[in-house]
Amino acid sequence: MTDAAEMPPTALQKPRALWPWVLGTVVLLLGTLVFLFWWPMHRAGRFLALVDSDPEGVADVISEHPAWFEWIFGDEVFHPWFGRVESVSAGAAIVDDHFIRELAQFPELETIDLDVSRVSNAAMEEVIRLPSLEGASFQVIGSSNRLDWLAHATMDMRLLIKRRELTAADWQALSNCRASVDLILIACDLGDEGAMRLPERTVGVYLENCYLPRAFGGTLSRLSSLKQIACDACRTEPGFWRLLGDSSASFGLYLFNVSLTDETVGELEEIQSTSGFGISFRRGTLDDEAIRRLGRLRNLTRLTFSESTVPDGDAWESLTQLERLFYLDLSGTNVGDLTVAILARIPNLDHLDLSYTKITETGLRSLESSTSLKDLYVSGTALTLTEIKAARLRRPDLEIIAPRQEQLINAGETDDGAESEP
Repeated sequence: MTDAAEMPPTALQKPRALWPWVLGTVVLLLGTLVFLFWWPMHRAGRFLALVDSDPEGVADVISEHPAWFEWIFGDEVFHPWFGRVESVSAGAAIVDDHFIRELAQFPELETIDLDVSRVSNAAMEEVIRLPSLEGASFQVIGSSNRLDWLAHATMDMRLLIKRRELTAADWQALSNCRASVDLILIACDLGDEGAMRLPERTVGVYLENCYLPRAFGGTLSRLSSLKQIACDACRTEPGFWRLLGDSSASFGLYLFNVSLTDETVGELEEIQSTSGFGISFRRGTLDDEAIRRLGRLRNLTRLTFSESTVPDGDAWESLTQLERLFYLDLSGTNVGDLTVAILARIPNLDHLDLSYTKITETGLRSLESSTSLKDLYVSGTALTLTEIKAARLRRPDLEIIAPRQEQLINAGETDDGAESEP
């Protein structure tokens, strides 16, 4: 019998414990199962919950996948394992708290576009705090909810408020917003003049069908970050434009359907710090005196009279004094060669639209003397394609656009001029 002292060392070792290996294997298997099944199912459940909470089935969800996944499965398939929801837009559908809270489960969201008229302040605070949110567009109609959630917004934001009587609490909520804001107010009552305050980082203001008190002009003039103001069919208290003219910011000012009274033009003359100044009279009616008043606005850069009733003749002489005017749209008006000859003397006119006007070859030749003119639109006029081609040869640097005439020629019709369409 062999003595224990003579046995080899390996024969004296105890068997190794197997439980660490078993435990490690189980943990590894469970992790693999979670990664392969539970996580994608969890994300798929969240995605389906978001879709199910869409009140009208109109939400547009944009997701991103790796390039190899899209190459195999296409870009129309959402796979929660490989994909991430980047953007959600519900269009004109009015969403509720349930939809917003499901949306807040996607921390990777970068942009959202929603009508939040029926969403509570608490629900909005949840979604506004998403860490990856870079841009948002919100629409609020009516006065059924509060705007306190604006204080937590830090992303670039477009905020549309419609048919709402703005209270002191609303103005306070707006002033507390730290985000860069494009603000749109449509058919709103601006309320208490003493409470009017806007976010410090307001970059654009669009106003439609609102009454603008004088004090609001002062509120706008104090915004150093302001880049653009647009007003459409708004009534203003005397002194509004004069106070706006005190602004130190260089902003673009664009007016639509404005009444050109002597008083209004006098105030607009005092606005000097504009980076661009445009007025549109689409389908309006202007007499000789209104056209002459425009010549007093030396900062004008853009004018649109599309489909408007305007005079044809000497009243347009006032525009030859506008050295900053580079864009002029007279499409669908009754101006003819007499007016066109005057427009050729506007010193820095770059773009001129005379589509569906009464211009003839005589007027076209007078425009060739304008050395600044680069784009000329004459579609639907009496000009023939032969006359247009001849003008192009005389002024090769002037781009003459006439799609209506070219369509008629391509259709096999004779080159005898294109009739104006109603």
